[in-house]
Amino acid sequence: MTVPSHRDRRLDATSAPRGRRGSRIVDTTAPQVPADVVAEVETLFCGPGGTYGNYSRPPDDRGEVVIPTALYRFTLLDPDSQRVTLQVYKDIDSIGGALWTREVRTLLRVSVRQHPALPRILAGAYVEKNDLAFVITEAAQYRLSDKGAMGFVASDREQAVRQLTLLAHGLSLLHEQGITHGNLHPGAVEYVEFGHVAETDEVRFGLRLSGFEMSAMVSNLVRRQLAGEQLPTGDMRRIYLDAADQTLAYCPPERVAWLLADDTGELGFESDRSDIYSLGILAWRWLVESGSTEDRSYEEDRIAWAGLERSVESIKTLHGHMLARLRDPKIPATFAQLLRSMLAWDPRDRPSIFAVLRELTQDYGRLVASMAPAEEARTFYVGFMPEESKKTIYRWGWVDLDPTEEEGREQLRAFLESELRGAEILYCPEGFSGYQRARDDRELRAFQAAKYVLAGKQAYWFCDIYCEPGPAYNRQDRLVEQVLLIKYVRHHQRAWRLGELPLRRRIPGELRLLPIWARRVLDLSEARSEGATWRPVLRSVEFERTTPDWMLVMDDALSFLLAFKNAELDARIFPFEVRRQSGTLVDLRVDQSRDRKRQYEDGLRSLYYREMRVPMGRLFDGLDSEGTTPLAVYGDINGKPDFRGRTIAKVVLNRRLDDDTVQVRLLHGARNLPEIGWIRPDEDHGSFFQLRRQEDAVQELLQARALLHQLHGPSAIKGIRARWRGVGDHLKGRSAGIVKDMLSSEPFYALHGPPGTGKTTVASVAVAAHLRSDRSQRVLISSQSHFALDNLAVRVLARCRDDNMDIVAVRIASDHAVAEKKVHPRLEALRPERQASAKVDGIKRACRAALDDGQLQDGRQLDAGMKALLGEWMEQAPRVELEVQDRIRRGANLVFATTGGCTEQNVATGGTAGLYDWVVVEEAARAWPTELALPLVRGLRWTLIGDHFQLPAFDELSVQRFLQLCSQTEDEELQLHGTRAKEYQEVFRLFGSLFDNRAQRREARPKTARLIEPLDELDLQFRMHPDICRLVSRAFYRERVDPDNGELTTYQDGWLRTDEETTAQPHLFTHPGFLKNRALVWLDTQGVEDTNDQRAWKNEGEAQLVRQLLEQMRPTPALPSRQDDDDIFALLTPYHAQRGELERAGLPEWAKGRIHTVDSFQGREADTVVVSLVRSTQRDDRRPEANIGYLVSPNRTNVLLSRARKLLIIVGRLAHFEKQAALNPDRKDILFWRSIVEEVRRQGAVVSAASAFAGGLR
Repeated sequence: MTVPSHRDRRLDATSAPRGRRGSRIVDTTAPQVPADVVAEVETLFCGPGGTYGNYSRPPDDRGEVVIPTALYRFTLLDPDSQRVTLQVYKDIDSIGGALWTREVRTLLRVSVRQHPALPRILAGAYVEKNDLAFVITEAAQYRLSDKGAMGFVASDREQAVRQLTLLAHGLSLLHEQGITHGNLHPGAVEYVEFGHVAETDEVRFGLRLSGFEMSAMVSNLVRRQLAGEQLPTGDMRRIYLDAADQTLAYCPPERVAWLLADDTGELGFESDRSDIYSLGILAWRWLVESGSTEDRSYEEDRIAWAGLERSVESIKTLHGHMLARLRDPKIPATFAQLLRSMLAWDPRDRPSIFAVLRELTQDYGRLVASMAPAEEARTFYVGFMPEESKKTIYRWGWVDLDPTEEEGREQLRAFLESELRGAEILYCPEGFSGYQRARDDRELRAFQAAKYVLAGKQAYWFCDIYCEPGPAYNRQDRLVEQVLLIKYVRHHQRAWRLGELPLRRRIPGELRLLPIWARRVLDLSEARSEGATWRPVLRSVEFERTTPDWMLVMDDALSFLLAFKNAELDARIFPFEVRRQSGTLVDLRVDQSRDRKRQYEDGLRSLYYREMRVPMGRLFDGLDSEGTTPLAVYGDINGKPDFRGRTIAKVVLNRRLDDDTVQVRLLHGARNLPEIGWIRPDEDHGSFFQLRRQEDAVQELLQARALLHQLHGPSAIKGIRARWRGVGDHLKGRSAGIVKDMLSSEPFYALHGPPGTGKTTVASVAVAAHLRSDRSQRVLISSQSHFALDNLAVRVLARCRDDNMDIVAVRIASDHAVAEKKVHPRLEALRPERQASAKVDGIKRACRAALDDGQLQDGRQLDAGMKALLGEWMEQAPRVELEVQDRIRRGANLVFATTGGCTEQNVATGGTAGLYDWVVVEEAARAWPTELALPLVRGLRWTLIGDHFQLPAFDELSVQRFLQLCSQTEDEELQLHGTRAKEYQEVFRLFGSLFDNRAQRREARPKTARLIEPLDELDLQFRMHPDICRLVSRAFYRERVDPDNGELTTYQDGWLRTDEETTAQPHLFTHPGFLKNRALVWLDTQGVEDTNDQRAWKNEGEAQLVRQLLEQMRPTPALPSRQDDDDIFALLTPYHAQRGELERAGLPEWAKGRIHTVDSFQGREADTVVVSLVRSTQRDDRRPEANIGYLVSPNRTNVLLSRARKLLIIVGRLAHFEKQAALNPDRKDILFWRSIVEEVRRQGAVVSAASAFAGGLR
């Protein structure tokens, strides 16, 4: 292949873009932007009085008509003289509004990737007063369509390969989200300069995709069309033809045929493969087209391009010429084959962008090398530090000899030679700082400098050019460009992001390893004289992209959480050895040797085992004191549990002999157990697979930058609310506006809904309206619990039925969930299995009926052939039931699944890139981020709904405790986790952090930011009697960002309001007398005998007091109904042990079956709720946790007190709870108890149980 010099560029490359600043040529023949649009731009965006910014217009920019009457483009300068692109959309009720909506959606998704080939959105809004919408993005001063730009890129073929690979990577990020560019040509690619390389004065530049408006139009025409948003085909053709002189050669053939057709037919087949063709043309022009007049192909290429006309035949002629040129032997064969496939005339023969990127990435090094002049074989020196390696490689056991000793050093050298044989070089913009937190600024600078990475067989080796220390008398250090020094190392699993980098290449020569000592004078003359300089190789993989610190923290936090959960599960698996067997009874003892070996394989697991593990005897005894919980026995393979096959046996605990020894009973006819094996609770089998699913989903989440940015700092452009006119107008308070915001804010929205505020109603109205506007949309609705999910599902489906919508809905649930009655009976029929079975049965019945009647339903008589066909159909139908089931699942408009059920296998779609158009997650505050990841990674748009003031994720306190233990250990890595506990907690409380950090984000956001924060809160509740609501509001909902002024505000009586029209309904109880005319009662147990709590935690006396209360309540509530949801009465307590005590207390028949722990009752409500608080003993004045246990948590207490609609009765020792806040004024987290007691006293709701039940407990 010819490699031209900079002087030998093709004729259109006489001046590079950087030499033409501010000299863009204005086409005076182009359509002029209407004067009224120019005036609106001046008013809204220019000068100090601009509504949407203080911009100015460059003298040479007159605006550009992109689509007459609908879309106009301007270049503006911000106050720092940086260029931005303003796109103004008119005709909002028709095509303008459709284009704006889709372009905003595209830009919001791609800009957060912070990829060098993708644009970044700065602002956007719909301006109702002017009936226009706009988008502002970063702009480059130049485009590849500028004179000389294409030739400049092609003049450095190595640079052209790099830019081609980055553009392909950028397109792959678009395509994986279902976005196509739709109009890729030089005018849609911006040229951006970053400066110069100091040593060579070489220009550093990048290429960036722009012009996504055609993507919106193609999407509008080819895919889904919303009412009022259709652009006539003739107008679409005219828009393309207006730019045909510059773009025709880059148009894919499938568009050319439609574009140049004489008829008015519709646009034919277009897909993401259209982008592949256009990218292939760009690649051909950079890397195949001759740029030298001395090349005999130069004139052939010039004539081929000059002869292009507006005809299909002319396009075919040029296409044939390009394919013929690919036979040139100077073009690398693999690259020629790739281009040939990209330029295939039939789009179905083209590869996907992912296949293109894979070929470019895998072949990048050879391709880059083929573009450079041939060189002799070179030697590349790599330095390694034996002293530092002792702290890592030696300590990890990768080598077993001390590398600071001579023999160990040679072993280390041999290890590295093997590890780095065939290694690739990568570029990591943030250096090692992206993978370990620095202790000080000096270490941070060192981490950041290690930007070059050698990808070995098992680890990534972070490197920098070696800097040789100068002598003490001048301290002039010198860079040794022939030596790349290994400074840090990370295992592949802990630096997985590096595996996604698009630019990577093999080292073009032999690696030679060189020990580098910190305090020794080194003779590097051989490396300097014989070694190749690393600079050209390193520059060939560089690109501009960084990973923000918060994203690195999120990565570390999620990795830590998964490791903790793995340790939790591992700690419930015990290696055993059989001590004695008598019939079906077997004594098992923990094998300490195998247990210790497994424990010390990992530092985090070792700490968990040491500090938090429950011994085998106690664990199994605590699972089920009645000995009915099955335990699973597995074989042993090389000292580890063998989970590959089925369990060897199932057993149950007969009795605990001591902490390390148990006696078990064999089940299901098993006769014996192996002498050694492993045992764990059988229920952990499901937990193990659920954790594996979470691990996979977290990896997908960490790669989904658009989603990550929204979860960290949500931003959106509020869409055109007029489209949703009338939706939700029947709702009270701010709910109607919130429904419209939820529908018009993309790609993210989060809603905080306190108890009873109707968040489920709001969500159901929004989802139904969304599907009504576009029946082809696919929505995934998820929740952490079956109850909350089904509650929302029932309401959504009811609204869809009311609107007569013909949709397909699916409820994903396991057989186990159905057997445990966790799925609402009305939704069981929506399981794909049930629907498929019903359809097959329907086919069989219809065939049978037709055969019996001798005619079809429409009256047509059956002949012999039709009878045979129906008989065969009836026979075959059951055999395709699985296929029918899969089609139902993949084609459903509405899919309901718990977070744990949102696996790819369960909810994969048949749509674009397998993603849902909208994912809605209810009870989002109750899920770990690892659980939320499962549904969220399945979507393109996300809405989270929840209340972070109610119950948090399960086992949150254990994670907090373990982080504290990490901070106290001597292990440096675990210490680092411990010191970041606060940052980790913000990640773990993902939903809560969105709202808790809202004020700080508002302060940090630039004043010029025009993207809205798509968060809101419901503040009008419809469940609790006003007296109960006042208690809950004052205690738990006192602070928030004011929706009117955006300021963080404290409300003395709380901000949760009551709709008294629906809630001020009195209960019907007339006895005991103290219940009359009261919605809130605290039955104080002070002075009542036997009401001190007992450890474990239960209170027998309090249970008997509850019994006496319920026995005297009149009128007596009805017995629980099995058919309907029981919401008449609930008896709640924080503790499982107290629930058992209440079940044994001899309660009235109507109360049995209505006893719940608070955790199991979140999301539910009842007319009357009685709460048993249990705790009453003061154990430590300075540790409220020791005195009131779980109820130190405001979240749990909030749920406990907010379930009642008409009557809330709290049973407990009032003074005991009151004193906790008084004794600990520094503990802000328990001040809510002071508010609770104050409000109870203010309402005169305290009733002495000792006086009320003076006759004593029966």
